[in-house]
Amino acid sequence: MRSYSRKRHLLLMVVLISSDSDALRVRSVSSRNRGLFAFGAAPRRHVPKRTQTISQLPAVPSRAEGSEDGVLSPDVYQSIYTRAATKAQTSSSDDSFESSTPWDIGGPQPTIRKSYQAGDFYGRILDCGCGAGENAVYLAQQQLLQSSLASSTALPEITSVVGFDLVPEAIDTARTRAISAEVPNGFLQFHALSCDEINVPGSPLRDQPKFDVAIDSALLHCLSDTIAQTYVSQLSQLLKPQTGRVFVGCFNDLNPEAGWSNPRRLSEGYLRELFCEERGFEIVDLREVW
Repeated sequence: MRSYSRKRHLLLMVVLISSDSDALRVRSVSSRNRGLFAFGAAPRRHVPKRTQTISQLPAVPSRAEGSEDGVLSPDVYQSIYTRAATKAQTSSSDDSFESSTPWDIGGPQPTIRKSYQAGDFYGRILDCGCGAGENAVYLAQQQLLQSSLASSTALPEITSVVGFDLVPEAIDTARTRAISAEVPNGFLQFHALSCDEINVPGSPLRDQPKFDVAIDSALLHCLSDTIAQTYVSQLSQLLKPQTGRVFVGCFNDLNPEAGWSNPRRLSEGYLRELFCEERGFEIVDLREVW
């Protein structure tokens, strides 16, 4: 049984140099005190009593069965969220939804909390593959609380949060959670949208103001090489040139291959190739954490 909280992860932070590949410049950027985000890299004290395990996810189909790069099809995630939503509607348990989705811990990722307190999230936030909205709702709540307190030690202001996910049932749950948290609709929005269609004609994100920060909480390691390349290229078009940042957390390839099913284990080299200058990115920091 592999616990999501005990696996080895890579932290990645990149800054968008430019959305125009002809204007790329290599810059030296300090990586100190960046408060980088890692999926599932919680200290032991944050691990919930109900431990989620990788074995709860289906086995990856073989390439002969239509699995590109050894990843699960979108239909698998759709079915998991559909079952979770159905169970939540018929259960009296508060954590019935999370107990049916092996990647949810019943709240925001602990490192999201830490990074917020470090002031790493500001301006317009895009939560990529937001799932049921735990991280997005948390950030919206914290900003509204900070605004009401008017503290002299105020953190950088978050002006809006937008989340997207492939699965409509996940988005429905996220919207319900936002309503329960009494977050104004204009401040927090969710869209059912595939990550390879975030900047195509008709996308609700295409004509919005550019984002300051994008958070990828374990979306990237669920994608095939082809989809990942399209996703990252389109994401660069949604971020502010020169200042836009992406925080990514994923499983790394130092996890043993034997018995590993999914998500994918991504190497440092793969991430450096994906978030390359040709796609408008500069890697600021990349590190391994638990």
